[in-house]
Amino acid sequence: MKRYALLIGIDQYPDAPLNCCCCDAKAMRAVLNNDFDEIILLTNQDATASAIASAWNNLREKMCHGDLFLFYFSGHGEEQNDIPGFWAWDGFISNKDIERLTNKIYINRLFIFDCCRVSFYTAGKIEYNPLPAIVPTSLPTVIAPVILSACCSDRVAIESGKLLHGVFTDKILSALKDKNITCFKDFLEKLRKANINPPPQFTGSANAYISILKKWREKENLPMILPDDYPDNPALYEHLLNHSNDDDAFEALGDAANNGQNVYAQLYLALYYYEAEDDRYREWLQKTTGKGIPGADYWYACTIQAAGEHKKSAEIFLKLARNDHIDAQYQFGLCCRDGKGTNLNKQDSFFWIKKAADSGHAEAINTISRFYQEGIGHPKDIFKSKQYLMKYKMLQAKKCADDMINSPRDFFEDAISHAKTVAQTTFNNTIKQADSIAKNTQELVKKKICQTKKLIDKKLNK
Repeated sequence: MKRYALLIGIDQYPDAPLNCCCCDAKAMRAVLNNDFDEIILLTNQDATASAIASAWNNLREKMCHGDLFLFYFSGHGEEQNDIPGFWAWDGFISNKDIERLTNKIYINRLFIFDCCRVSFYTAGKIEYNPLPAIVPTSLPTVIAPVILSACCSDRVAIESGKLLHGVFTDKILSALKDKNITCFKDFLEKLRKANINPPPQFTGSANAYISILKKWREKENLPMILPDDYPDNPALYEHLLNHSNDDDAFEALGDAANNGQNVYAQLYLALYYYEAEDDRYREWLQKTTGKGIPGADYWYACTIQAAGEHKKSAEIFLKLARNDHIDAQYQFGLCCRDGKGTNLNKQDSFFWIKKAADSGHAEAINTISRFYQEGIGHPKDIFKSKQYLMKYKMLQAKKCADDMINSPRDFFEDAISHAKTVAQTTFNNTIKQADSIAKNTQELVKKKICQTKKLIDKKLNK
């Protein structure tokens, strides 16, 4: 597992300057520097919307499945047209923009906002002259990351001249320096007990696999990063549970894997090495391929694809796709779209991604909506595009609600508020889109009737 961070601090706003934001971002870099593989820091005039997008694209190319991306912002937040976001040096960037911008499947995302009114809640207005919005709105959508916000949407984040930091950032720095914290859940718990006023907001699951520091060995979450189609192996679980500490468990896992009889042990041993030793991770993962576990083959293909072995990974994806592996169908469709490891073929891309979409793959549903909208691999069909887009948004709302429901009890109050907001917004958008589809359909029918009438008149006049 590798870690990447994009840290932004802006305090020299022309109309409403702040005091500690650059110090916040630089202090975050100092704390994370020894644990992260690459950190990009942008401050003041260097933190333009285009520079933020460019920095992300630079990091994106280096990320592999399971890596961590940490996005940190300290500066001014605002809501525009009921959409919360923050101010880059030269323009407004909404939360939705930054989520769509950071589109990378199967990486862990942590967003930290030390600013006002960036929470995913109803927000108020900030009192200073807005800059012109320049961020594009056609960026690809992504499943929501774990988000830590300094305050709820109707409160104001606080700076402290005494601390030389934002109050929220100061508590984060303190938690990251605490040697007694060994996992993300403990990290959140310390923030909750820090008596920060206003209280911070946490969106997402506390059980997410967010290992900010290398010393955080979150083995209790390890099975969560397995693909969904990995079968349970109760005998192996029981074997590991009989060992009381990590060293014993690791030795037991090694014994089970080395005898070559337990492919699941090899899988879990690969995951044990995943964070620290990439070579050993790939070695053990490769031993699980071709043994009748589609998930193992799929994950191996994802691993070698990230390492640049596009032809071999595309071959594995195609083989799995033909056997109805939904994730592989989507991935091979992307290979055909981009010409990576196989011939560039928009029609084949459309075929495989639609196949995955019709089986319920969320990202495939979103992608096929854009294909219909833009006429990629298939003639344009706005009606179909709207249909798939509505289905995708409903899946997003359901996943958001499921994530919240599975969060610890302390998150329930925020979860209920968030779920209500998402449900209401999704319902309203769905009604609007249904009206739009009905209107478009009516116009298409009317146009067809007019064409038919003209054809009849033409025949009658002959």
